[in-house]
Amino acid sequence: MKLRRFKISRDDPGRMAELAQLEREVFSDHRLSASQQSAQRFLRMRKRVALVAEHDGVAIGYLVVMLGSPAHVYALAVSAAHRGRGIGLALLAAAERYARRCAEAITLECRESNLGSARLYRRLGYRECGRVPGYCGDGSDALCFSKSLVSDNLRTAA
Repeated sequence: MKLRRFKISRDDPGRMAELAQLEREVFSDHRLSASQQSAQRFLRMRKRVALVAEHDGVAIGYLVVMLGSPAHVYALAVSAAHRGRGIGLALLAAAERYARRCAEAITLECRESNLGSARLYRRLGYRECGRVPGYCGDGSDALCFSKSLVSDNLRTAA
């Protein structure tokens, strides 16, 4: 069931505490929220876009994409209470729009045991391109995914 209304917007450092709480709920390794000060510094970096999904003014998901070639999804989190409602899909679609400005591809990793996320990525055209042993904070392996951001029409015209 999709939420009737949620919005995706660029984040600002003033929401750091709220996003840190969401991160603690979703991730066990707390990679972005280890310290609120370092996370705020990260969010001020120039070559990244942080997107927040919110419903009734409350953050229910976020995504951080590092802009480069390739672009890289650093973190994607959706509140457990709001999963399966199109929020992750909307965040990824918005990140891909930003990434197309500077990259021909986008990459990401997810915990090998996170079958729901891996299924979403494959459905959206991401291809599994590797595995990183011990990547996650608890030592578990991660699957690597990549997606071309160049449309099929542009590739055949080149």
